[in-house]
Parts: sequence; structure tokens; C-alpha cells
Amino acid sequence: MTRSYSDPSYGAKKQNRFGIWSCGTRSAATVESISMMSPFEITDVSMKAIAAGSGSTCEWILKAGTTVISTISFATNVTADTVVNATATSYQADADTLVNLVSGTQIADPAQTFELSFEYVERFVESDT
Repeated sequence: MTRSYSDPSYGAKKQNRFGIWSCGTRSAATVESISMMSPFEITDVSMKAIAAGSGSTCEWILKAGTTVISTISFATNVTADTVVNATATSYQADADTLVNLVSGTQIADPAQTFELSFEYVERFVESDT
């Protein structure tokens, strides 16, 4: 399928989600990656608590390749359906760039689970007509 600049999906905001993850205590590591098929810019980041938990910190880092786009965290006791929004650093990435979810400081109840999502816009490609 060929796409063109008249394709209405160009420039429209889209959303992508990582799987559901547990907080708990762990060292910093990439826990999930999503490969983007077109050049893109992440415009918004949010995290939603799926299950409540207790503890002090549940922090996650969103990276495009090795560039930090956003750091987002829950602090103290969180109830289910709590949503935290974070600012995304403006960064335009090339096609095939991995968007990585990296665990940061984790000192929280492993029963506390969440889902992180990000909003993005595809960027134009010269080879598209």
C-alpha cells in the first residue's frame, strides 16, 4: 500500500500502549520495546494504575532509542484508575527507532500494576508521494 500526503492519517495523533507492568523492587532495565515503523514525534505520555498498591515510588522512563523522552512516576499509595500525565520532551525520531520502557526507582508494592501509553504523530517521509 502506498501512502500520500493526502492520506488523512498523516499528522493525526495516534496512541500506543505498553503492556501491564508491576511496580515492585527492581533495578533499572528496559522492560519492553515498541518498534515504530515511520518517523515520529511523541507528544504526550500517561500512566494509569490498573491495581492499587502501597509503597513510596514507582518510576518509569520512556526513551526513543537512547534519548529520554519522559520520566513518569506514582508516589505513595495509589488507587486503581489513577492517571498521571507527564510532559514529553520534543524529539523527532527516525523510522525503526525503538520506543523503550525503562524501569527507574522501584520501591513499591508489586501488587501495584499500571499501563503506560504515549501519543505520537507520524512525520512526513520524502519518499512518500
